[in-house]
Amino acid sequence: MKREFNIDKIKGITLSRKTDEFVIHGNEEEYDYHIISNQKAKYIEAIEMVYEELTGNELKFCIVDSKVSDLVVTKKERKNDPGKSKMPDKDW
Repeated sequence: MKREFNIDKIKGITLSRKTDEFVIHGNEEEYDYHIISNQKAKYIEAIEMVYEELTGNELKFCIVDSKVSDLVVTKKERKNDPGKSKMPDKDW
């Protein structure tokens, strides 16, 4: 991975049932990170464990039946609208 951000800046994770994709949604200070990996479950488990240990909160998850690439807030979008989110409201 080329990019990193603090675990406490994660708003939640959206994952696809049909592809190896997931999106780590950043809060108002971070833009989103789109990942494609055949080890998606391992990444998500590690992120969830560390997030809950460091923050004391449960990580929010959303699961969708489609590709998740359209649900990514880019650096430019975050700069123009810090409160913007494309994370669906559905819980896993």
